[in-house]
Amino acid sequence: MVSLANHLDVLCFLNNGSMVYLVNHHDVLCFLNNGSIISLVNNRDVLCFLNNGSMVSLVNHRYFVCFLNNGSMVSLVNHCDVLCFLNNGSVVYLVNHHDVLCFLNNGSMVSLVYHCDVLCFLNNGSKVSPINNQFFLMNNRCVLYFLNDVSMVYSIN
Repeated sequence: MVSLANHLDVLCFLNNGSMVYLVNHHDVLCFLNNGSIISLVNNRDVLCFLNNGSMVSLVNHRYFVCFLNNGSMVSLVNHCDVLCFLNNGSVVYLVNHHDVLCFLNNGSMVSLVYHCDVLCFLNNGSKVSPINNQFFLMNNRCVLYFLNDVSMVYSIN
C-alpha cells in the first residue's frame, strides 16, 4: 500500500507487516526483509536494503535507492529519483523525467502513464500497458494498480 504522509509519498513493502514511516519530513522507503527501519542520512532520503548489510548512499544530493539482492547497484538517472528492485538483475529506469517504481518479480517493466508516477506490482509477469483499460488516472493523481487479478486500482493523492 502506498500512502501519503505529510504531503510526501511513502512506500512500504510489507514483508513482515512493519510500516515505513516519514522521517524528518523526508520520504523514506524501506524493504522490510528483517524488520529493520531505514533512517534519514544527512538530511536526505536514503533507502537501505538490509539483506547483506550493504548501505545505500546519497548520490549528487538526490534520492538513491538500491535493492541489493544480487549485489547490483541502482544508479542515478537524469538527476531524478530512481527505484530498483533487483530480483533478477533487471533495472528500473527513469521515464520522461518522472519517477517509476517497478516490483520486478520476473523482470517486467513498469512504464510511465501520462506523466504521472506509477507503482505496479507485477506478480504474474504481465506488462503494464498505458491506458486501454490497463491503467487509470484519477483527477491527475497517481494510480496504484495490482496486476494480480487486474481489478484493484488505488489512487495516490
